[in-house]
Amino acid sequence: MRHPKLTKLEGEIGKIQGVTGVRIVGEAAPSEIHVVATLERPPKQIVRDVQSLSTTSLGESIDHRIVSVVQLEESQEIDNAAQGRIILDQVITVSRRNDGWVRVSLRMADGQTVDGAVKVGSTRIERAQGSVAAALKALQPRLDAISGRLLLQNVVVNNESYPPSVQIKADFHTPAGHSVLIGGAVIEDDIATAAARALLQALNRKLS
Repeated sequence: MRHPKLTKLEGEIGKIQGVTGVRIVGEAAPSEIHVVATLERPPKQIVRDVQSLSTTSLGESIDHRIVSVVQLEESQEIDNAAQGRIILDQVITVSRRNDGWVRVSLRMADGQTVDGAVKVGSTRIERAQGSVAAALKALQPRLDAISGRLLLQNVVVNNESYPPSVQIKADFHTPAGHSVLIGGAVIEDDIATAAARALLQALNRKLS
């Protein structure tokens, strides 16, 4: 059973300036702390604030590596279009009793629309994971053009934070090197759309 002090800590972290959502993973002690924030403050400052609050509330310090901060841009699709980035055009999901499918359409910088579709399960996390997989399928020709590979590490659905959000973490490989990408998006309409937006938020900086 989750210790009440972790629930209390979530509430305290949620009051940090710039933080719009938080979710702590763990029972007796935090193993992961996922934070959604605006762009008004540097991520390192937010992490330091989280560490300070954790030390005060838990009586012990935490490793900064368990804290992930995703900063969300306002009007992200408008900003992406203005900067020639890939934008989300449409997400279609069809659910049946035991399975279904999701199709993601993306508009590339040159105006071309590309699609990807995959079968998905019936749960929310399966729809989120399927949406990311469909978006990656649509992006594969673009990745192939730069000899790039994107290996998804995880998709995290933060239902307990406010506002609820989706965060993704992935390894991005090109001949020039390797980097870890993190992206997030608020769940405004449906979880599949938020998951696709989270992927683009992480990947656009590499593909634009």
